Amino acid sequence: MRYALVALLFLQAVLLSSASAASLAGSLYRVEVTLHRTGVEPAMQSTVFVEPSKEAVLSLLHESDPIGNQLRLSVEPPFVAPNGKSVANVRVQVLEQVGRDWSLRASPSLGVELGKEATLEGPLTSSIQGARYSLSVRATLVTADEFKQLTGKVATASVPCEYGMLAPVGKQSASDGASKRGGLCCRVPCTTGYNWVLTCCGAVYCCDCGSCCYPP
Repeated sequence: MRYALVALLFLQAVLLSSASAASLAGSLYRVEVTLHRTGVEPAMQSTVFVEPSKEAVLSLLHESDPIGNQLRLSVEPPFVAPNGKSVANVRVQVLEQVGRDWSLRASPSLGVELGKEATLEGPLTSSIQGARYSLSVRATLVTADEFKQLTGKVATASVPCEYGMLAPVGKQSASDGASKRGGLCCRVPCTTGYNWVLTCCGAVYCCDCGSCCYPP
């Protein structure tokens, strides 16, 4: 009898965890990311609203020089850990543009407790010997109504755009075979820092360098 009761309680816990995870999975993530890289200024301090399992691509491009920085991130649907905490797996790819090529510099992945900041440091694949990155991530679930309240007061000058910068990331370059995703990107000039432009693709809403935009 005691074993049957234990089994029943365990089954209830599993069902409750599954139900909680299912209820969480339909929401948007608000992801706050700060990225520092050796010898690279400015740091990227981004806020992204993204759907679970959808890849968001944020690019900071110089208006005249062929240089740029890019973050690609995705967040898997959350799950309830055995300790009862809601956890999501955040995958990040760090790229750098030199000339026409996008090169992958790091691809960290970390499990974060929702609403709590997590940090990670590691090496960069770079021409700078000993180059490293420092990454902090906070992921929070928001409902559609909360999203409207958070972003409804922000006026942006977003425009649809097409960029051949979204090729699958290889070990060396992301430029070969680049495909354009028309209608998924927005572009707005940065208000902090001179001569930089923010491009946001695949997300619901993006902010960085003092500017925000909605992909159409």
